[in-house]
Amino acid sequence: MRRSRLAALVAVATLGGALLPTASPAHADTTTLYVNNLVPEACSDSSDGIDQAFCTIGAAVAKVRPGQTVKIDGGPYAERVTLAASGTAEQPITILGGRSATGGTVTLTGPTAGVVIHHQHHVTVSGLAVSGALEAPAVDVHDASGIVLDGVSVSATAASAQPAFRLAAVTGSSVQRVVASGTQLTTGLSLDAASSGVTITAARFTNGNTDAGEGVGIDVASAGTTILASTVVGFRGAAIAVRPGAADTVIANNQIGHGYGDGVQIRGATGTALSNNIVSARCRNGVRVDGPSDRVSIQNNLVYRNGGRTGATLCAAAPTDGVEIGVYGESRGRTVVDYNNTGNPLGYAWDQPMDLAAFRVASGQAAHDLYDLTYASRIDSANSAASGFPATDRNGRGRGDDPSRANTGAGPVPWADRGPSETLAAPVVTATVTQEPGTGWVTVDAAATRPGFTPVASYRFDFGDGTVVTQAGPVARHRYTSHGTRTVTIRATLVDTMTAARSYQVSYLPRAGTIGLLGLADFRYVGVSSGSHPSPALFANRPTLAATEAFDLVNVGTGQVALFAHRTGSYVTLDRVGIDVVSAGSPSVGPNETFAMTRYTDGSFSLKASNGRYVSVSASNLGLSTSATTVGQWEKFHRVNLADANRSLQPVALRRFVTADTAAEKPLAATSVTLGTNQRFDVVDLGNGKVALFAHANNRFVFAPNSGALPLVNSSGAVSPWGTFTVVRHSDGTVSFKATVNNRYVTAGVTGTGPLTASRTTIGRSERFILR
Repeated sequence: MRRSRLAALVAVATLGGALLPTASPAHADTTTLYVNNLVPEACSDSSDGIDQAFCTIGAAVAKVRPGQTVKIDGGPYAERVTLAASGTAEQPITILGGRSATGGTVTLTGPTAGVVIHHQHHVTVSGLAVSGALEAPAVDVHDASGIVLDGVSVSATAASAQPAFRLAAVTGSSVQRVVASGTQLTTGLSLDAASSGVTITAARFTNGNTDAGEGVGIDVASAGTTILASTVVGFRGAAIAVRPGAADTVIANNQIGHGYGDGVQIRGATGTALSNNIVSARCRNGVRVDGPSDRVSIQNNLVYRNGGRTGATLCAAAPTDGVEIGVYGESRGRTVVDYNNTGNPLGYAWDQPMDLAAFRVASGQAAHDLYDLTYASRIDSANSAASGFPATDRNGRGRGDDPSRANTGAGPVPWADRGPSETLAAPVVTATVTQEPGTGWVTVDAAATRPGFTPVASYRFDFGDGTVVTQAGPVARHRYTSHGTRTVTIRATLVDTMTAARSYQVSYLPRAGTIGLLGLADFRYVGVSSGSHPSPALFANRPTLAATEAFDLVNVGTGQVALFAHRTGSYVTLDRVGIDVVSAGSPSVGPNETFAMTRYTDGSFSLKASNGRYVSVSASNLGLSTSATTVGQWEKFHRVNLADANRSLQPVALRRFVTADTAAEKPLAATSVTLGTNQRFDVVDLGNGKVALFAHANNRFVFAPNSGALPLVNSSGAVSPWGTFTVVRHSDGTVSFKATVNNRYVTAGVTGTGPLTASRTTIGRSERFILR
């Protein structure tokens, strides 16, 4: 009986303590064949590759059919794999590298290791690595079409004349994100004269300039070849060579770096377009055109430090006549050179080396070339009508018009930049995040976002709870349905696709009360300045408590509190600018928004900030900072619940308002039929069920002199036992006040017209007050 692949994997679940990758899922579909040699007893080359993995890649590709994928895990594999079947345009065959035992790329190893595709079509090879001596090309494609090589890497471990990638008689195919490297590598990729319509994108070819012969990074003898956004470094022959007979080659957005041979060598080719590349630090020439080359265009390139001018030891044996751009022999008169930037005053050749001025005279070319490598000279100065001009830059970004620069380019997009990278300005996202007290509603306003060269096309708001909103406008609202701290991320995307994001922490926390902070030193309420958000400062300069100046008190545990300012819709924070100013501009609660609250015997409290100092009211400007290391009157505050501020008292027996004398010469009495400042009081919460009455008439506390033997007056500058009361709340909404000093109830007398005294032992109509 055949042992199932899944059972074998379970039996050998780990190796050396590491979890092994499975060969295939337990319920794989028939479009995928699996290869995994990591556990020999779990694979078989006589299997179907679905219920049980193959042990070798060769066994899988021998059975693969159109529309199927060969998924390869494990390895290494000492194989040279030959594809024996073709796919179709609608159902290609895919050879896909998964992960190795170490989580890296699946690798084929050995002197002849590699992939061979002969006489096949519509095959994709992706995510494989080949490492070996390259006794044969690592990837050898011949007489094939519709081939995609994606993310395949080759490492040459020994000297070889074979290329890493060889494409012969290949048509309509794509090579993308491939890599060939190694000090022993001679040629990265070759395309023969029978090939056509091959595109090479985002490839990388490097060696250490140690190839014994005339090695080439990309060797092109084909027709209709396009080389885009690739990197070539090293190679003693040339980084890119366009051979005799090659036709209609486009080389754009590439970066060609340090190496011995020519950067780009065009010899006897027709219709070669070289646009928006960087060619630098080549010992020989940056760009050399010779032989019977025809219809060659060299435009919008940055070509510098070529011709042995890198100072590197590598170039010591190089010819001394190398230039940035050289045109020789029959190719003269058939080559367009313009809109390039070079870095050498003698950087040109028209059969002979010469400077830019002489080159212009001799050739009639390079009218817009610049001996200038400054950043500014590249911007908005390219010829977008040049042959081979790429619509996007090396990174796939569109062309951007810098409004601060004059457009000195040509063609339909005269603001395109020279070189492979377009200079674009990303947006700078700036937002304010405010909350509506106690509701969970948050408003994010990104209107202050600074655009780049183009306007903002869209804003994406991620509220951190699974809600994501994308819209044209910069303001979004959202309601959280549960408490907590979330990350809100705003991403702005411009018309030219440039994008940037910024994140803010937002805390929606349960409140323990809505209060005002009454400073003991000056008997003024703390309010928020009218300064710019998000960090307006706090000042103890408000004579009364308004709803807009209230704070939500948030208990964050272990004796710590946070304060949410209604005016700004944000939390009070320690703003470390110069002195430690206390401001109200944080959308979230962290260490700088957390204060230790300490209560004192008079019912006041202090707030100790995260810097170890106390919140203090400045005697000079009444601003709040954390400058005090000890607690005095300027560091103490009384709590007034918003619902208990600006209240009036009316005895039930009389329905007149209790009035406090401005001069405090008269006792409190229910004498007024109208309501004004002298009839207003704040009920101060002293904790433990105790309160004090703070009179608006003169900003003093009410107390019962002589232990309650005398009528109540509003003349105390502090809360004392004679001015402490317990509130008794009745079912009809009225209240009574019981003086702590003598345990007697405050009364307005039998008729309700007498002065208020704390003299009754029971509660009647004269001891009940309507609190409005």
